Order: sequence, then C-alpha cells, then structure tokens
Amino acid sequence: MELSADQSIITRPSQAGPIAGRAQLAGFTLTEAQSGAASALERLLDVIGGATPASDEHGRGVYLWGEVGRGKSWLMDAFLASVGHDRTWRIHYHDLFRHFHRAVYEGTPAAHTSGRTAVELALDELIGNRVVLCIDEFSVNDIADGMLSYRLFTELFSRGLYLVVTSNYRPEQLLPHPVYHEMYLPGIEQLSRELAVVEVGGAKDLRAMSPSAGSTGSAAGASSAEASHASTQAFRRGRLVSADSRGDLDPVLAAWGLSAGGATSISVGHYKLDATAVSDDALRIDFAALCRTARATLDYLNLTDRYRRIVIDGVPRLSAEPEAVRRRWIKLIDVLYDRAVEVVLVSDHSLAEILDTVHANRDTARTNSRLQLLRSR
Repeated sequence: MELSADQSIITRPSQAGPIAGRAQLAGFTLTEAQSGAASALERLLDVIGGATPASDEHGRGVYLWGEVGRGKSWLMDAFLASVGHDRTWRIHYHDLFRHFHRAVYEGTPAAHTSGRTAVELALDELIGNRVVLCIDEFSVNDIADGMLSYRLFTELFSRGLYLVVTSNYRPEQLLPHPVYHEMYLPGIEQLSRELAVVEVGGAKDLRAMSPSAGSTGSAAGASSAEASHASTQAFRRGRLVSADSRGDLDPVLAAWGLSAGGATSISVGHYKLDATAVSDDALRIDFAALCRTARATLDYLNLTDRYRRIVIDGVPRLSAEPEAVRRRWIKLIDVLYDRAVEVVLVSDHSLAEILDTVHANRDTARTNSRLQLLRSR
C-alpha cells in the first residue's frame, strides 16, 4: 500500500511533530508532500519509542520516494536526529552494498563451519546491536544486485530492524529492465509489504534553488537545508572549467599539487587506471579512463577512498555517448557527490551542452541536478 501526502490515513499534523519542529527551527516550512512524509516518519518514531505498537503490515519502516531535490534526504536526517539514541546507522546504498559484499566474501569460509550463512555472519558484523538503519538513494539496476538486495532486506527484517529508505523510484519501478524485472518481483513485494511507501512529490527540483531561497520560510527549505550537508557543500565548491581557459585551471592544479603532470598509473582495487597527475589526495584523469572502459560503482568508491579532489578532463556532451558510458557517468557523479569529493570538470562544452537532456529518466535527472550545482568558469 502506498500513502500519498494528502490521504486521511496521515492524521497527526506534522507541524506538531519533531521533524516539522526541526524545519521551523531552521527557519522554513515543509511542503505539503514533505509534511505527509514527516507524519509517516513521526509515527515510526512513536513505534520505536514504544508509544505506538507496530502494525503487522508496513510496520518495519518508511520508504520515501520521489524526483530529485524534493527533500527526501533531509527528512531522513531529521528523523535520525529525532530517534533519541545512537543505535542507528545512516549510509548511502552504494557504501552499504560495498560493505555487505566485502563482509559476505570474508565470512564465507566461516559459514562452512559455523552452520550459519555468510549473509547472517556479514550482518552480525555490520549491524551489531543497531535497531535503526537509514539507507539513502536505494536503486536496483541489475539482477545480481537485485537478488542480493532481496537477501539483505530479508535478513534485516528478520532481525527486527526499523528501516528508512529513500529512492528516486517507487518499488514497482525498481529494476525496470524488461527481461529481469519479473525476477525481482519478490523484492518489490517485500518492500511494499514491510515499509510504508510514501511519495515526496512536488513540481520543482528544490535543490537547484539557491540555499538562501529556502532559508527564509519558503517550501524549498528542506532541500536547501540538504545543501548544507558536507557532501553537497564539497560538491558545490567544484566547478566547470573551459579546456582553453588556463587562467582558471592552472591555479587549481597548483593548489592541488597537480601542476607537474606526466602520465602515471594508479591502482584502484584490482585495476590500473591511467592518470595525468596525482598528489597525496588529488587526481587528474581523463573522462575516457573513468567512463569509456568497463568500470563499476565499486571502482569509483575505491578511487574516492584515496582521492578527495579530482580533475576530470575531456568531459563530452553526454547525450551523444553510448548508454554504457552514460550509465558509468551517472554512477561516478553519484559517488563523487555522496562521498564529498571536490571535482573540477574540464570541457570544450558549456554545462548546458554537457547535461544529458535527451535520455530522460530519473537517474539522468538526478545527475543533471547535481551537475547544475557546479560553478562555471
């Protein structure tokens, strides 16, 4: 069952609750859709605190979905800040899956002798005594991750954890591949059964508005407050530089220790990448090395473990690139944004020309929204 913001089942005015209260303290008012989501989250707070018994259906948490820039992550963080104890974990889905993959791999030998599965042992390590798990930007784009996520959520629910999940997709839209979607139906049914599914709608990408626009009482407040997060602030410090504008690029290269240049090879997990220049925590690399050869999200996560400032040369018009390249670019920007990496894009094209406005989908919209935060020089 899905709850929309205006359904009567949402009975308690969110303006009286802790999440809306945090919005008011920050100087803004929630939109109608955000208020509906806040009400669902506040009911979950009552369940966690013991004030309200959990229902048999949709009692394990809340699934917030909607277009980019509607304030979902801010709502999650406001919920987390209101829980009242530290037995919680907030993590981006990409990072959760990386930890989960590693723990399952490392736990497989022990599973052969313990009588328990590698998944159970992995979650023993990752979850510990936590009771609340918040997963940001959940998505399923291939069947392998879909099957593993189904096992992950099955075990999480069996342990009695409460979950808050954000996504650009309603459960029925996950893994849209026409061949594999039906195979993931058990996962979709599981999420829809265990979690209250709430749309955080709205006509505008509020993230694209200036932070000050939401700090004076406007409905953009939740997404503007989201812009104060470390990841968003780091990304906003990035910029787009014209390839022939040495006066704008050279100071960045000097400040980041990348002026010397010279081709070099760096290790990323089990792979080697050809780079133009490296320093202790900064990297200069070509778009082709990152996106025109086979790369996975795990590769970008490993890359950003070491390099916190990255210059990417030769960024093309994304709408003209093959689908596989566009998909890697989306994953790369997701990781750079969520891991608070400061990025400089070097291109012969303007930002408007770089953005993919041809292949319309929510992943592309999310990427475009984030790229529009960059300053053009």
